[in-house]
Amino acid sequence: MSMSMILYGGSPALGEPVPTCSQLQKRNLDERAHFIATSPPRVSKPKADGSMPKKTPWEMASGSGMTYSSAHSTVPGASGTSTYTSNKLSDTYLHQTGLGGTSEQRNGLNQEIRESKKPEHAAAKQKAGALCDEYVHPGGGKGAHAECKIFNELTNAVTKGTLRGGKVLLSIDWRSQGKDGIEYSGMPCSDCYKMLCHAANECGIDIHICDYKNEPVVMRKTDCDKAGGHRRLAKLVDGRPTGGRMDVPPGVPPRRIFIA
Repeated sequence: MSMSMILYGGSPALGEPVPTCSQLQKRNLDERAHFIATSPPRVSKPKADGSMPKKTPWEMASGSGMTYSSAHSTVPGASGTSTYTSNKLSDTYLHQTGLGGTSEQRNGLNQEIRESKKPEHAAAKQKAGALCDEYVHPGGGKGAHAECKIFNELTNAVTKGTLRGGKVLLSIDWRSQGKDGIEYSGMPCSDCYKMLCHAANECGIDIHICDYKNEPVVMRKTDCDKAGGHRRLAKLVDGRPTGGRMDVPPGVPPRRIFIA
């Protein structure tokens, strides 16, 4: 059984150890390494016109384009620890089903339907809803981001509309392509940040995110409604507002960083 088998359901046992940021980071790194080592090392090839197709999951996990996120939840009725990725194939190496919520939750809905008050849109919004009050992720598959999958599963672990209270500690390993190479960040993307803000402000869930020193940072609820809130959180989590972490995760060759 994978070390990342989901453990949600019920309340934590008395005295059950709560994982540290270092332990959650290790889950991310170990699971990424496991996928790279055991999945087919498929590499995309140029098309006839010379253009390159989308990266394969193996390429994204090995380089940039795939996020691994681990979380520990103490939300009543949905406690436990799990890991998800931003890719369906790599999720199957973590969980037998590779879901991370229903297809409707993962796909999300377009802005018009999300903001609609029309009765004909109510059923779609209910099916796609997550968190405590049918929060709907943006369309185009934004609900399949790693952090969204975690909260989709938390939502589905309890009775609809009761995901409230408690705390969630997140360790995020987001790797993207920057102008000077791969950037390593512990931040949620802007869409996932909005979802986490909703969980914090509307559902009363305390959100803590592991920083580059492997210490938990409280996501301040009051920052969610302010311009630059995401940037401020990046300064705390990554040590700087842009460009990724001040250092790199264990096992990654260090690189010199210049700060203007």
